[in-house]
Amino acid sequence: MKAPKRNRILPLAPRTLTALAAAARSLRDPAAHIFSPDGKPWSYDKFIKLWRKLLENAEVDHLPPLAMRHTMATLLLSKGVPLPSVSKRLGHASVTTTLTHYVHAIPDDAARLGTVTGVIFDEILTAK
Repeated sequence: MKAPKRNRILPLAPRTLTALAAAARSLRDPAAHIFSPDGKPWSYDKFIKLWRKLLENAEVDHLPPLAMRHTMATLLLSKGVPLPSVSKRLGHASVTTTLTHYVHAIPDDAARLGTVTGVIFDEILTAK
């Protein structure tokens, strides 16, 4: 639901692309929007109605749609995806914005840093 100037192209997982391709093949009108039964872009109200129905079917009391965005950003960072990549995917103007909101999700690499530091020192000492 970003402003049009904030639209961006996002790479999708092969599994997602396969599901979207199957959904597109099932449309009567190839120009229709995949996620809109009437072929028109969804309004926020239409989206929220479907979202609430999905939550009801999943027996989840309340979960704002934005929670999915936060969850994905947190999971990506916790798995070591570089901050600039996650920031770009979220559409943030600056990685500082992403860092401010998601610093808690970035793993502490203290043990790895010790190992890498040791390797660097070994390389320096053996180069002489």
